[in-house]
Amino acid sequence: MAAFYHRHLARHRGNDDHGGGGGCAPQSDLQPFESAWTMTGYIASISGGDLGYDTLDYNSIFVVGLVVVHDDAGLNILSRIFG
Repeated sequence: MAAFYHRHLARHRGNDDHGGGGGCAPQSDLQPFESAWTMTGYIASISGGDLGYDTLDYNSIFVVGLVVVHDDAGLNILSRIFG
C-alpha cells in the first residue's frame, strides 16, 4: 500500500523514474495507464539545447535535480527506519 501511495505521489509530481514507463508528454493527471514526463527526462530534454545563464529553464534543472535527490534520500531514510 505504501508503494502505491508513493507511486501515486511520484506520478502527480512528475517523478516517474522509479518504475513503469515514462514518456515525454508533460501532463499531470491521475490516470495510471497514461505516460508521464519523468523528472530525469525533463532534465535531459531541457539541457539538450542552448540555455542562457540564470534563466528559468537553467535554474529549473537544478531545482528538479534537488527534488530527485531529496526524494531518493528521503526514501532511503524511510527504508532504514521501517525496513
